[in-house]
Amino acid sequence: MGNDFPLHFFLANLERAKSIMRLFNRLRFSTLKNGNVKRYLVYAIGEIILIVLGILIALNFDAKRESDHKTLREIKVLEGIRDDILRDTVDINLNIRGYESVIKSDSLLLRAFAERKPYEPGISNHIVYLYFRDFLLVLHQSSFEQAKSQGLEIISNQKLRTDVSRLYEFDYHYLLLLENESGTKPKHQQVLDNTLLDQIEFVNQYAKDSTGTMEMLSMVTEETYYELMDDAKFMLMLGMELEMKRELLHSKYHPTLEHALKLVQDIDKELLRLED
Repeated sequence: MGNDFPLHFFLANLERAKSIMRLFNRLRFSTLKNGNVKRYLVYAIGEIILIVLGILIALNFDAKRESDHKTLREIKVLEGIRDDILRDTVDINLNIRGYESVIKSDSLLLRAFAERKPYEPGISNHIVYLYFRDFLLVLHQSSFEQAKSQGLEIISNQKLRTDVSRLYEFDYHYLLLLENESGTKPKHQQVLDNTLLDQIEFVNQYAKDSTGTMEMLSMVTEETYYELMDDAKFMLMLGMELEMKRELLHSKYHPTLEHALKLVQDIDKELLRLED
């Protein structure tokens, strides 16, 4: 497409160019006929200058057109990446709230065991919660992958390009690896799961939820509650689980969310500059 415009430019002005050239030819022949070589050279130089100017103008129009086309492509890429990141912040926030709930639950359970509080369903439910709290992280990367396929240089702002790459190829990659692709659970989580599977006897009870629908509740027996309270290994693994969740939340999730939100602001500023 870059070469179509100069060709169109020259074709549209072909007749005018021919007229000018005929004029110069008449002047040149007249000048040569009269023996005025100096004036002939002036006309010849004038022809060259006009031709060069015509080429430069056509190339300038073509370069401007190509630049505008590239800017529109960059705007589309940045808008797609921004919208994807905004969707990602929703899922990241959901996981953050989930981990905050896990940390609160683990803390309450550890405190209850440390203070040897008597069995009650409200406390024992935190044990059930240990078994049903796997997290899945869904992040949208299609716009970034499309930008990579075109070449990330399409993002003209070098700092912004670097920040986008860092979010997707470092922050997102690490979180996805931890949540979705790790394959094998850490040792302490395996111990917790095995303990729960081997020792807990779930007592299923039915009750009405807030909408009046009957739902099944899982509870832990009183005997199992006290067995776990006296299980030193279980307590140690539960403490490790709590600290790892805190570390993951504060060193990975929160910084990634802050980076994502800051990047959305930077992309919006760049879009304003490009659209100006």
